[in-house]
Amino acid sequence: MLAVAALFAAPAAAQAVEVTNTNDSGAGSFRDAVGTGGTVTFDPGLGPILLATPLTVPAGVTIADPERNVTVGPAVGFSGGALIRFTGNSSMSGVNVNNHGAPGISVNAGVAASIVAKPGDLLSEDGTLMRRGFWQSLDHSVMGRMLYQGIAAKFSATPTSYRTSAPLLGQHNDDLPTLTGLSQDDCAALLAAGVVK
Repeated sequence: MLAVAALFAAPAAAQAVEVTNTNDSGAGSFRDAVGTGGTVTFDPGLGPILLATPLTVPAGVTIADPERNVTVGPAVGFSGGALIRFTGNSSMSGVNVNNHGAPGISVNAGVAASIVAKPGDLLSEDGTLMRRGFWQSLDHSVMGRMLYQGIAAKFSATPTSYRTSAPLLGQHNDDLPTLTGLSQDDCAALLAAGVVK
């Protein structure tokens, strides 16, 4: 499940409305709270909120769940694409959005948006990064086989990749003369002085 902290440039909120039930609509529902504008918060004891149709978030709404307890997902029969659609400058943080592999959030053209995710979310749930081969598996001499972030840009004429994992402290000290152009004596002096470990 992707813990979403989508951040849009949000204007100051007018009022605070608490979501008090998991109903799809009606008084106390997530949909009703978003419709009133202002700041939307959640009763800490809520279970999953299942949406039957997409929820449209207008400009000026701040959705916040600092406890990160709330999960929004699709109800049985949901077929509306993204669960939550932002149409203007608003913000959402701390809400888990799980659309079972389909897009959970969409943003209208012209609305600046970014999703802030934990590294584990990117490893397990970001299909785009997996499909692009972003994660590279390399052997580390101490930690064993590890996943590393790959190189973001892909070039057809000049493919890139990592050849080795991160070095250990001092692993390349013998290569200092070649790498720096310094003499063996100068490199030995740097090591003796503790400048290089």
